[in-house]
Amino acid sequence: MSTTTTKGLRALVIVDAQPDFCEGGKLAVDGGNQVATDIVAYLNANPDRYDVIVTTQDWHPDDPYFEHFAAPGTEPDYDDTWPMHCIAGTPGAQVHPVIVAAERTASWKIAAAFKKGQERASYSGFDGVTEGPVPPGIGLAAYLLVEGVTDTDYVGIAFDKCVEATGEGGVRNGFRARVLEDLCAAITPAGADAARARMLAAGIEVTTSDLKRAA
Repeated sequence: MSTTTTKGLRALVIVDAQPDFCEGGKLAVDGGNQVATDIVAYLNANPDRYDVIVTTQDWHPDDPYFEHFAAPGTEPDYDDTWPMHCIAGTPGAQVHPVIVAAERTASWKIAAAFKKGQERASYSGFDGVTEGPVPPGIGLAAYLLVEGVTDTDYVGIAFDKCVEATGEGGVRNGFRARVLEDLCAAITPAGADAARARMLAAGIEVTTSDLKRAA
């Protein structure tokens, strides 16, 4: 496993904070909407903490026979197969509207969006490519390296699936990786415990943000 030794810039990777993964969505995770609100609060309180902010998004084809989805007439196993969700171009696949609305007037800005799962099942944001505003087709690892990033923080949905996979992708690509667990939503508490152990074993720091919520 390669690791970076020279400290450079820090990036925040907002993983799959999309309406379909939040309450009311097609594959809802409890606490998803609150996570989107908390990410905004965290960035508003720390607008200069990150040199680069990016998002990742599931961006799947509108095909009920896509390998990521349970085939029509079958039940998803919620491990390898799932209900249809995050269909490319639909409202449920967009970055959460709370984040989009906040960015319009905030001093922090999202530099690029990386979309994954167009052609095959994908959990790691490092499988995604950008459609802009940087030149299209650039992968997350290449983009962060060009920007001079060495340290990466991860937040979003779900802690025990795509956040875990993206953090592990960061380590494999030579970045220092840290997951801010309080800015993530997990599918299940048991899943979160298992994912936390795997992330720590992979060399990912699992910690919390300094966000203070009102009592």
